[in-house]
Amino acid sequence: MVMMNSGWLDGLQNEYLNSNPNAAFSYIFGDLLGGSGGNQNFTNWLRGRQNEFFQDYEGAVARDPNLRYVDFLKNKSPVQDFLKLAPSQRGISMGRVQPQVNFRYGVGFSS
Repeated sequence: MVMMNSGWLDGLQNEYLNSNPNAAFSYIFGDLLGGSGGNQNFTNWLRGRQNEFFQDYEGAVARDPNLRYVDFLKNKSPVQDFLKLAPSQRGISMGRVQPQVNFRYGVGFSS
């Protein structure tokens, strides 16, 4: 969860982040992007979506001109979006996770 400073610094920080999309993306999703032991496939996927997030924001601003980029990012749920992808899109090779299944007998035949 993102914690902002109180008072005038809060407004200054918001203005900076809203005028610098790269900084805003790194600030909002910093916990998901950094650190060791994380899922590198997820981190790479999220970094690769940075431009897509900004393009989506530009479309959203057309509907709501008062929308700020930081607020837009706070409403995103990249973890859930990533988990909705097929395993192969998440970089998981099912052959490595599960043994290959061999069918020896056809339907209706006994062993």
